[in-house]
Amino acid sequence: MIRLSKREKYIFTLAAVIIISATLCNVVFKPCVNRWNCLNREISIKEVRLKKVSRLFENRDEIIKKYNDRASLSKGISSILNYIETRSNVLGIKISNIKPEPLLQKQTQNGHEIGLEIEGEAKNIQRFISAMVDPPMSMGLRRFDFRAQPKNPTHLKGTLTLLTAIR
Repeated sequence: MIRLSKREKYIFTLAAVIIISATLCNVVFKPCVNRWNCLNREISIKEVRLKKVSRLFENRDEIIKKYNDRASLSKGISSILNYIETRSNVLGIKISNIKPEPLLQKQTQNGHEIGLEIEGEAKNIQRFISAMVDPPMSMGLRRFDFRAQPKNPTHLKGTLTLLTAIR
């Protein structure tokens, strides 16, 4: 064997210690620290989800009530739109566009504004508007704009906006 001086032994020992500590650091310590950090992140994500679910669970009754209210509102607007379509078909009026939009005013919280583009004979349009304004629908007429066709002056085409309150 080769004889090493005292200085060479210290350098050799120091190099061995550095290599062993670097190997332990890369093989054992860094993976453990990475797992630990990963677990901490997962725990914090799960805590946030748990808090969100617990808030939903606490507000469960209120959420169910709001959902039922919205479902009844959609059912109400659906029945109104169905009535409008049926009535227009009976009177021979063509409806090309129906736009229901909720009102944002506080006094008519459950109301909708329904925009219609309609076309038909003047007397049929008059009957249609009367059917919408009279009971059972009792809608309000917000605005209307009709123009007579040049070839047939009794044939009107235009827009009509109705206001309704959903019960």
